[in-house]
Amino acid sequence: MPAGYSLSDFAFDLRRHQAPDQLWVTSGWTAARALPGTVCGVGGCFAPPYAALDSSLTVTFEVDGRPIGDGVRPGIAGFGLGLLTGGGTWRPDRIERSGTFHQYRDGRLVSLAVHSRLTPRHGAGGYTLEVRVDNRGDRDIEIVLRPQLSAGHPVACRLRNGAGCRRSRPSLRPS
Repeated sequence: MPAGYSLSDFAFDLRRHQAPDQLWVTSGWTAARALPGTVCGVGGCFAPPYAALDSSLTVTFEVDGRPIGDGVRPGIAGFGLGLLTGGGTWRPDRIERSGTFHQYRDGRLVSLAVHSRLTPRHGAGGYTLEVRVDNRGDRDIEIVLRPQLSAGHPVACRLRNGAGCRRSRPSLRPS
């Protein structure tokens, strides 16, 4: 890092990002993409010579036995259905996101603040997803995180003279 600069100097608010589907972060070894509209979702990973661009990791929260999904539509249509995104910060080495769930149901309040940090690994392929859940309610609750990983269609890529990753596709011939 040049003298006088820190990683924070390059950070920006995710609420101002114009292309949320293309929000990648890299370690110089691995790149990972934040899944749009989620607090904890990861939507792809590239770690040469492997690419899993359509892979995904999603997290469902189970609160007192009731599932709460990550990534609902904001506004009244999504109210009380799941975790609403509240923004975050992109930095060259990580993406930090936050969200909230607040619902009064059956005479009981469930109020959660969720924070995640997506960090690509250096020296090996993959990423780390850290999740912190804060109970803002007035009673103890049981929270279980249920991650779901979809491998998608990973491929081994050949890097050719800096030209990037090229997928080999089967040729289609008429029969």
